[in-house]
Amino acid sequence: MKPLLLITLLLCGWYNTLFPQCVIDSTIQTPGFHPDTGSYLPKACTGSQYNAVVQIYAPQSVTISLGNFPVNYVQLDSIPALPGNLVYSTNPVGGKMNGGERGCINIYGLVNVPPGDYHFTIYYTANFTAFSSPVSLGFTAPYKLHVDSGSAVFYSLSDTVCQYPGYNLGGNWITASGTYTDTLMASSGCDSVVTLQLSVIPFGLEVTMQGNALHAQPGMESYQWYDCSTQAPLTDKTDSVFIPAAPGSYSVMVSNGECSGTSSCFLFTGITDFARSHFKIYPNPSNGRFQVMLPLATQRAELYVVNSMGSVVHRQLLTSTNTQIVSVLSSGVYVVQIVTETTTYIGKLLIK
Repeated sequence: MKPLLLITLLLCGWYNTLFPQCVIDSTIQTPGFHPDTGSYLPKACTGSQYNAVVQIYAPQSVTISLGNFPVNYVQLDSIPALPGNLVYSTNPVGGKMNGGERGCINIYGLVNVPPGDYHFTIYYTANFTAFSSPVSLGFTAPYKLHVDSGSAVFYSLSDTVCQYPGYNLGGNWITASGTYTDTLMASSGCDSVVTLQLSVIPFGLEVTMQGNALHAQPGMESYQWYDCSTQAPLTDKTDSVFIPAAPGSYSVMVSNGECSGTSSCFLFTGITDFARSHFKIYPNPSNGRFQVMLPLATQRAELYVVNSMGSVVHRQLLTSTNTQIVSVLSSGVYVVQIVTETTTYIGKLLIK
């Protein structure tokens, strides 16, 4: 018997892996079958795989003409004549539930019947004790299944697109590489499911300001900076970094392989070095605590401290002519920007 037992165990393991048990819905509060008996289960598609779950909440008691008696257990007996060669599995295994216990039935398989409406019945038994004697009563739970025309198509495709605008799948624009799925609704038959393997060519259109320079996303194949006021390309301005010679509005056209695009215009308000202005920072070098002195005519300014990576590490509103700045900065050289309504002043700050 041992070889037969081993084969049986192996087959059971394969069976459970291929068709996993249904998940019991612990939120159901009403005893009985869910969906209600007599209902249609989810639509099936001829020629396609099918899977549907019926939830069961075994009653704690049963009422007959002799009275009301506690249920010992409910036993699922059979589901004969499932349409389309469908089969079923139960959770718990064997379909036995104590009174007040929940379970479920997984109905699955390949649908191989013509389109139409089909009826089947779940047979089960409630077992209880009445006047010290065991009693078994058989019950039925009828259900209906509609098989639709056509078949549920599952297919895959792959594509390569530029990051902007990206790929439109189901009305959503995708701008990152990855695997995505979408369901195509069919008005006259069954739906189709598409799996998309998408590769996105990155290229950025964002312009940032670091110090007195405008930066486009690095690593692209080509760049061309433009003066937005004239829409004319700027001669020899074909690097990712552009230092404007005067205030103005600028954009950059970026290309990377088959992808290209132009950024929004960036308003550059102009720069003046601290050495040529009435703004002062002292002491410099500093240990992290320093003073910022503004001209008397300046009513309001914003201070930005930018590290060597171009990140703002300290930001502060300046509302007095002499403001003390206290910031926890590591040793190094920083770019300090003081932005007024008309001008950006640039200087360097050394932290010891």
